[in-house]
Order: sequence, then structure tokens, then C-alpha cells
Amino acid sequence: MFPAFIAFFKATGADASEKEKVLLEELSQLADALKASGGPYIGGAEPNATDMSVAPKVHQMMLALEGITVLCDGVIRGSC
Repeated sequence: MFPAFIAFFKATGADASEKEKVLLEELSQLADALKASGGPYIGGAEPNATDMSVAPKVHQMMLALEGITVLCDGVIRGSC
């Protein structure tokens, strides 16, 4: 998931929409895993090693996306 986020974050031009699709698919898989586990963690009611591995990366993604509000060619960016 994090490599897909980095690729999306660095993408420009026509490549950006493809990178966005890949990132959204990765995030969808994470959401599906959370739903399947019965949550609130990937491991179910209690966090496990996978949760501990994924949580910092999700937090880093959230921090990186704070304040990014510019929409360029249909893709959210920090600047065009």
C-alpha cells in the first residue's frame, strides 16, 4: 500500500490517474480486510502484528495528505 501511495504522490501528468487507481485499489483491499475481520483491527477485536505494521504507514499517509487540497486534472495535488 505504501509504495502505491508514494507512486501516486510523485506521479505527474497522464501517469497520475493510473497511479491513483492503483492506490485506490490498495486502500479498497485494506477496507475489505477490516470489514472481513469484524474490526476494528485487521486482526479482529485485538490488534496483531499486521495492524502494528500497517498503522504507521497509514498514519504517514494521512500526515502527507493533510493540507493537499488543489485539484489538478481531476487528481488531488499539493500544487499543479
